[in-house]
Amino acid sequence: MKKRNNTGNWILLALCLLSFAGHLLLLPKLPAEIPVHWNAAGEIDGYGPKTMDLVLGVIPLGIWLLMTVIPRLDPRKENYEKHRKVYGLLTLLLTVMMMAFSWMCTAVALGYDVNVGMLIPMVMGVVFVIMGNYMPKIRSNYFVGVRTPWAIENAWVWRKTQWMGGISFIVMGVVLFATVFLPVSFRMPVLLIVILGGVIWDYLYSWLIFQKAKREGKLGDYMEEEK
Repeated sequence: MKKRNNTGNWILLALCLLSFAGHLLLLPKLPAEIPVHWNAAGEIDGYGPKTMDLVLGVIPLGIWLLMTVIPRLDPRKENYEKHRKVYGLLTLLLTVMMMAFSWMCTAVALGYDVNVGMLIPMVMGVVFVIMGNYMPKIRSNYFVGVRTPWAIENAWVWRKTQWMGGISFIVMGVVLFATVFLPVSFRMPVLLIVILGGVIWDYLYSWLIFQKAKREGKLGDYMEEEK
């Protein structure tokens, strides 16, 4: 694998550390209990000790560390260089999203009027749409993308599966964003139906494509089509 430029990744690490330092500095100003969970209506329904703010603050750092280590653990590590930019974008999206969520919770704990119940699905919806647009560029691996048994088995099936997975992610992202405009009683059922339906469809589609590859004699070593 070619030596990559890690400048962006180190900058992201610095942001994670600065964010955690901010949480640490604000800890004395937080009340003894802080909100840690919201229901579908955006109402606080769970509290925890203020030290939970530090737990929320360290999660982005944990995500950064996990995403940095994964390419070194994957048996198909050579493919990460082929989707390096997409993987970097995915790392950035997940890390920044969790960083934003941690600060939303901190802001609410400090008394600011933040509609977390609305902002979280909207942010996640945008992230899903972005991920869906780039998912077809993800190469075969064991950690990211739509990793069905049939996709991992063959490069052609993998590409077709990621293409369909990208469409599913975009649909899920749009629905996730739109749920904030639905009546509260409809939000969770609609979200669960769409997400579960998307997962089932992606697996079914991957299996169908695998069967087509088998009939057309396209099955073979997974690397043969990875260019």
